[in-house]
Amino acid sequence: MTKQAIERLDSAESHDRMSAIETLTKLDHPLAYQTLIEALRHPLLDVRTRVAIRLAQVKETKAISILLEVIRDGYRDENSILLGSPDKALRQMGNVAIPDLLEALHNNDKSIRRCAAQALGEIGDAISVPELLEALHDEDENVRESAAQALGEIGDAISVPELLKALHDEDENVRESAAKALGRIGDNSALPGLLEALYDNYVNVRMEATEALGRIGDASAVPDLLKSLSGDGGIKHVAAKALGRIGDASAVPGLLEALNDKDDEVKESAIEALGEIGDATAVLGLLELLNDVDINKVFDTKNRIELQLEYLALSNDVANTLVKIGDAAVPDLVDALHRKNWNKREKVIEILGDIGNAAAVPDLLEILREESFLRKKAIEAILKIGDAAALPGVLEALKYNDLDVRKMAIKALMKIGDATVVPGLLEALKNDKDSFVRINVSELLGKIGDTTAVSGLLEAIKNDGDQEVLRSAARALVKMGDAAVPDLINALQDEKISTRRKGIIANSLRQIGTPEALAAFNTRYHNK
Repeated sequence: MTKQAIERLDSAESHDRMSAIETLTKLDHPLAYQTLIEALRHPLLDVRTRVAIRLAQVKETKAISILLEVIRDGYRDENSILLGSPDKALRQMGNVAIPDLLEALHNNDKSIRRCAAQALGEIGDAISVPELLEALHDEDENVRESAAQALGEIGDAISVPELLKALHDEDENVRESAAKALGRIGDNSALPGLLEALYDNYVNVRMEATEALGRIGDASAVPDLLKSLSGDGGIKHVAAKALGRIGDASAVPGLLEALNDKDDEVKESAIEALGEIGDATAVLGLLELLNDVDINKVFDTKNRIELQLEYLALSNDVANTLVKIGDAAVPDLVDALHRKNWNKREKVIEILGDIGNAAAVPDLLEILREESFLRKKAIEAILKIGDAAALPGVLEALKYNDLDVRKMAIKALMKIGDATVVPGLLEALKNDKDSFVRINVSELLGKIGDTTAVSGLLEAIKNDGDQEVLRSAARALVKMGDAAVPDLINALQDEKISTRRKGIIANSLRQIGTPEALAAFNTRYHNK
């Protein structure tokens, strides 16, 4: 089999050559391995590449030079998805490849030096740092750029002085890579150089310096970043993100000003940054942002739809930011609830619900007394907050004509209800015209388990015309157990109750299952 595989290495068909390499790789035979080593010098590039990748998997260092050449030449095998790429193969070799790669940093071919620097960065061992620092002074700008990137990936602070020098390199790509590397390393000693790089002539250098300052997170960078935020050019949104990452409240006024920027990306980044900082002084400015667009004044259908989508994204961004600010935002949000003619109160109610601070409950209860669609939203918010102080107001909502409001009130009571709500629930069980409400009220009474509800639940079984309400009331009585048994037994003796309804009562006794309950159940059916 070894001989046949060797012969197929020279086949005219690519598939045969690949199959031969796979066969030789799997054979545990010295001749097969030696054949693969020799195949590194095969005249066909695809053979050399595939063999080198396979040998790299067993950490054979003789494959390194071939892999570097393949990377240099940009060769891409059609079967790379199955085999893996040459650069991935070098990474997989790990530290065993470092000596050869360090030697390759001094190769006469500048492309080989560049590839070696990249591979050392991907391997990520600090032992490579001294030689990579030397490579920062390579005569080729691409090698210098790759060395800077590699040092950033390794993340060793001893690289900072040389990377700071690289911020003054004549090639803008090297300066860009140096700034990015300094951000990855995250050492404060890089601050002066990075602050200076904010004023570089090349926009990508300024952008990477801005991101790096955000990563380092030192508040002393805020004044210069604010200048970048208010200046010209394409890095304002990056400056906003960096300010958010630093998280210093002194940036809030500048970020609020950026909310008026014509560029949506800048505006979005400023909103996000204000949320990261979490300062309450930003709340009013964020709320005002919701007033920017009056969609009702746009009559062209296409433009109206686009504007609605943009506004939805904007309002969601603002909402997420206000929720991040959290409890500190509640006072201003509560004040906004009382702007009676403001059409953004619905959004404020949602935000208060998502924040979940009980301090908002009294003002949300005030909304329940309004004749508007906002009542449902207010109950939804109270449901999220889950505060017992809201119970009286929510109970009152069970009397409203709006069915949706009553349904939401029941959901809220299911979450935060206790025995204090039983009288109000019994009233709703008796008087509400909607069977959905009565069914859910029965379930809630069963969940609460207060025995004062037994007579009311029995009344529902005796008189309610909806079969599901009867069954729901019966399930609630079963949950109450022993406490419900005497009333259920008495009900079996009531001649005014129909046979069918007595059957539901008897079945409840059977499900409760105490001796007294079972005796009553058996007596009824024995007599029958």
